[in-house]
Formats: sequence, structure tokens, C-alpha cells
Amino acid sequence: MAALGSGLMVVGVLTALVGIGGFVDTRKVDRRFKTGYKNNETDNRNFGRAGKILLYGIGICIVGGAINSFFDTNSGSAAPTIAQSQAASAPEPVQAVASEADATGAGMVKLDPNDAQPSQQSSDAISSNERVLNADVNPADTSAQGGSTPGSDSTGAGPTGTSQSQSFLTSFDCRRATHDDEAAICGDAGLAAMDRQLSQLYSSAMKTISDPRALKQSEADWVLTRRMCNSDVDCLRHLYGERIGQFLGSLGSKPLLATDAQAGNP
Repeated sequence: MAALGSGLMVVGVLTALVGIGGFVDTRKVDRRFKTGYKNNETDNRNFGRAGKILLYGIGICIVGGAINSFFDTNSGSAAPTIAQSQAASAPEPVQAVASEADATGAGMVKLDPNDAQPSQQSSDAISSNERVLNADVNPADTSAQGGSTPGSDSTGAGPTGTSQSQSFLTSFDCRRATHDDEAAICGDAGLAAMDRQLSQLYSSAMKTISDPRALKQSEADWVLTRRMCNSDVDCLRHLYGERIGQFLGSLGSKPLLATDAQAGNP
């Protein structure tokens, strides 16, 4: 029906042009003749008929536009309904996948989620569900020590912490996210992908770098900086981009670890 409306508008425009052409005097002017027109042509224009044709063309255009407007309104109102029904029927994405741990080759250690403030964090602990990947720890050791899996407590109860209506797979358990920056990462597909990439780069670097302790401290400092972004998605994307660039050695990026000269500066 939308095509019908567009076709009517085209026909209406052409009809209106024909009507306008009926008002145009097409006689050739020549002053040598009595009437001033070549071969004394008479004015055969029919203004009444031309006016009717013009009105018909305008009317057809109006009808075609009304049809298009009607169907555009219906399709616009139907689109949110379809999107809402799809969102309601879509299952919540899985938060933890065992193959993710196998791909990174490192365990995932959950620290105490009841840590008070980021200012009280030390180089060996990052509060509230932040992952600290250690190349010397494997998933089997982690399960043997804690006896629990990500997303469930030691009593086997269900997940705790804040819940998101829409969350994506990250390097940490979104069901235990308690900070604004973690909630923003879980709710944004791009940030979640950057978080997974950074986790893999960090895990690989821990296996090959000469000073793993310094890298772990560097990662803890970066997480504290990330906390300051709160839920600002642009700020988080900027920080993730810089950090990934450090691991990849991108041109213009800061060194991954501070040099001795940098460490001596206040």
C-alpha cells in the first residue's frame, strides 16, 4: 500500500503539470499579423478545463500523501511493539562460560565483595568482584580452594548483588557487580568486548613478563582509575582503549610498566 501512495503522488504531480500547461500561451508572436500572433492564431486555451485538471492533480497528491502517512504511522507504532516482545522473550545472556577460562588459560579469583572503599585497596586486592588473573593458578585449584563457582556463594544459594535487565559476557561475574563502572561495562556490548580482550592480554602478559608483581600492581592502579569514571561510558571506553594499547604496544601509548625514572618521580 505504501507503493500505491507513492504512485498516486507521482500521478498527481504529472496531472498538476498538465493543468499548469493549460494556462501557458504557446502561440508564436509575430507583429506582422493583425492579432500579433503568427498566422493570426486564436487563443484556444480553456482556463476552466486547465483549472480542473490542476485541482485533480493536487487532490491525487493529497490522497497519496495521506496513504503514505497512514502506513508510516502504523509501521512506526508496530516496530516498538515487536522490539518489546523480542526483548521479553529473549533469555538473559550467560554470565560465565567455562570455555572463556580455558581460552585465557588462567583462573578467575573473586576477592571479598564486602570491601569498603577503593581507597582501602592494596596492591594485592581489588574489591567488589574485580578479577585478578594469575598465570600460576588454574581453574582446578580455584575450585578446590573455594569450593564454589562464579555467580554462587559457598552455601549453594543463588547469585547475589545487583542485577541488570540486560548484561553481556565480561571477564567478571555481572551478577556480583556492585560498582557503577562494573554495571556500565555489563550493560554495554562494546565495553564488555573490550573487557574480555583486556583480560586475555593481561593473562598472556602474566605468563611472559619478567616482573608479574609489578604488572599486578599496575593493573590494580588502573582499576582504581576506572572506578572514577563511575557510569560514564565514554570515559570507560577511553580508559580501556589506552590500557589495551599499552598491552599491544601501540604507537604513542605509555609504557605498560613504569620505568625506574618514572617510579622515582612523585
